[in-house]
Amino acid sequence: MEIIIDLPWPPSTNSIWRGAGRHVYRSKEYTAWIAQAHGEKLIQKIKKNIKGKFEAFIVLNPPDKRQRDIDNYHKAILDFAQASKMIENDRLCQKLTVVWSDLRSTIGGARLILTQWYT
Repeated sequence: MEIIIDLPWPPSTNSIWRGAGRHVYRSKEYTAWIAQAHGEKLIQKIKKNIKGKFEAFIVLNPPDKRQRDIDNYHKAILDFAQASKMIENDRLCQKLTVVWSDLRSTIGGARLILTQWYT
């Protein structure tokens, strides 16, 4: 079982949560990205889901040439995969690979490939 979805450029883990006193909430940027990602899931007609353990392969295609940390983008993507029921829980990820795309374009985005984990 494999699921492939192309997503908009994700927000950095550093910017997905905001706090006010004791309350923590999603940032406006993160909320907007989630809505865009759900739209992409509908457009791409992704209806499959993986039950149990899985492997995630993420290809990041940044929208510009700024330097970024590669480990700052998988959190939003895997949380979205869980919220949209493509996976049961992101804690079931057995292997995570994140790579930069060697294709540069003016349209930033990410490709998520989820594969059932067989042991």
